[in-house]
Amino acid sequence: MTTFQTPVRIGSKKDGYAASLTNALNAASTGCNLGTTTVSQTGLFTVTADLVNETIAFELPPSSQIVDIIADVLVVYNPGAGAATLTAGTAAAGTTYASGVDVKTSAIRIRPTFTAAQLTAMANIGATNLTVFVTIAKTTTNPSTGSVRVTVVYTTST
Repeated sequence: MTTFQTPVRIGSKKDGYAASLTNALNAASTGCNLGTTTVSQTGLFTVTADLVNETIAFELPPSSQIVDIIADVLVVYNPGAGAATLTAGTAAAGTTYASGVDVKTSAIRIRPTFTAAQLTAMANIGATNLTVFVTIAKTTTNPSTGSVRVTVVYTTST
């Protein structure tokens, strides 16, 4: 395993080097062809037969940009008449980055429908909100099945 403390940039032309993510996104106007790498972290939810919300915490580097949040529903949650909803935010059960993702209906890959406020928050998580909490909230006790793989895709700028 190799780790880096600074972002890895790929490209052959450093002229007009983009020192920030904002500048990197506008690199075409500078003659620079450097780009940042996109990386991901993945976690797996497996059903627990109780009403307790399940949360996975992903630690991201400072100033990361969240590119996508992907929920692969491998086995649908079966909470009876209740709901099983996935959210992502800066706290457990938070909705800063994603909300209202139904993991009860069908075993499919789901990408949340992001709001403008969520996209703005995802553009740069800053220096203090480094943990992304992904939660599955259940509204009925004793679900018997359920498995969801969640992937947080991000890039870093500094």
